[in-house]
Amino acid sequence: MINEQASTDRLIEVAEALLDKTRKGEVSWRTMDDEDAFLYSGSRSSLVIDFNSRRETFELRLLNQRGTVVETLSTAEVSTPTDPWASGPAEWNDTLAHLHDAARRSALDIDGLIESTLADLREEPPF
Repeated sequence: MINEQASTDRLIEVAEALLDKTRKGEVSWRTMDDEDAFLYSGSRSSLVIDFNSRRETFELRLLNQRGTVVETLSTAEVSTPTDPWASGPAEWNDTLAHLHDAARRSALDIDGLIESTLADLREEPPF
């Protein structure tokens, strides 16, 4: 059985792999009703990366085949290894922020829109 820390470590590994594959264009994301949430569908599970503007946090949710959230990884402040009374950003915060940005770019086809716009601007006027 995997303990909570091991589960967190595995979700960090998933987030890093997904970020890498998204940047390479090997996986695609879809938009959701919430404009700050994006969905990746795998063979047995799905993942949602979301930005909560009220709390200013990113959250990666793992969903099973029924759509039930079974695990979550959120940006957080954690105690530092040298001083348990002090806190700092969790090591995975940047990964989640970059994953959200990459998922957004994929779901909204931002790079395609930029290329299309540039192509339109390079065309000669029709008159």
